[in-house]
Amino acid sequence: MKTSFSFPLLLLPFHSFPLFPLTSPYFPLLPLTSPYLPLPPLTSPYFPLTFSVIIPNWNGMKYLPTCLASLRKQTQTGVEVIVVDNGSTDESVAFIRREFPEVRTICLGRNTGFPFAVNRGIEAAQGQYIAVLNNDTECDPHWLEEIRKAFEAHPEVGFCATKILEMRDRLRLGGAGDVCYKNGIAMSRWKGDLDEDHPPVPEYVFSASACASVYRRELVETVGLFDEDFYFSFEDVDYGFRAQLAGFRCLYVPTAIVHHLGCGSIFNLQVHRMAIYHLNRNQLWYIIKNFPTPLLRKYARHILETQVRSVLSHLVRPELGFVGLALRAKLSTLFHLPALLRKRRAIQASRKVSIEYLEQLLLPPIAYEPFLKRVAQVVVKSSVSSDQ
Repeated sequence: MKTSFSFPLLLLPFHSFPLFPLTSPYFPLLPLTSPYLPLPPLTSPYFPLTFSVIIPNWNGMKYLPTCLASLRKQTQTGVEVIVVDNGSTDESVAFIRREFPEVRTICLGRNTGFPFAVNRGIEAAQGQYIAVLNNDTECDPHWLEEIRKAFEAHPEVGFCATKILEMRDRLRLGGAGDVCYKNGIAMSRWKGDLDEDHPPVPEYVFSASACASVYRRELVETVGLFDEDFYFSFEDVDYGFRAQLAGFRCLYVPTAIVHHLGCGSIFNLQVHRMAIYHLNRNQLWYIIKNFPTPLLRKYARHILETQVRSVLSHLVRPELGFVGLALRAKLSTLFHLPALLRKRRAIQASRKVSIEYLEQLLLPPIAYEPFLKRVAQVVVKSSVSSDQ
């Protein structure tokens, strides 16, 4: 669940992944456990289904009835739903099998992280288009039909971003595609704005939040799977950047609507510490992997300043110890650098687009003061709630 921008990602839900990874705890510096791998060979010569909707789930029993019922009401035909369960200890799997027998379930038996669960769903998917959906969502009945129409009208598009509306305030946007800045900050576009303030016009965006994103199978077969070493956060930004480098464009489809609850598990200090660590680490990881060398050189000062400020931003609540946690996350990258550079070489070697195109796609370095203010509001809000 995740989704995909810098610190404002703290507003995203944590229902679909565990508190801590089993193979890479957030404190020790352990080696990466999964290389960047292409999609394995497919066993079926054709794909009779139109859509495969993959929903990672971790103890999301209270969200699944709404989410799955909305998918059952889709006007688009040829849809399979795959719930990949990350070792839930609630009644999620039993409920799905009893109330939604048409839904395929993949039980991993343990907490594996968001991208690992998504990848297992991708490997099992039989649709021409592959959607990734958070479990705390409610989809408009025409969601997938509108996405299909967009793909058919825009053959140059490899993946689509959904209009995400807040479930608690359905007049406000939760996101309209992701944007990425030249200093490495990435976030949901227009998050928190009134929906009526932005015209419902399809347009190209940098990437799509994995809260509700849809990919052509051709893109998945070319780009490969999500990077499982990210575990949680920025995995969708990383995937979108890789797709852009491979020549696939992303289209925001304002008529394809999903309502998102969010914040369901964030108000917990232990979860919040896990979020701080992975957000700080993965923000740096995706830059190392994806920014071409000319752009790294040109914007090095801006990128470095952003990384430093992302650590110092946690001085808002120094008693919580987030500064040291964020610093440890950044420093852990040194240990993982050989593996990250191997991935980088593979990604950059397959780049299909020009540096000029990428530079035009990325937005100018964002002024850090308003961004820092948003971070402070999230940190204070979550920290106060965790004390209650």
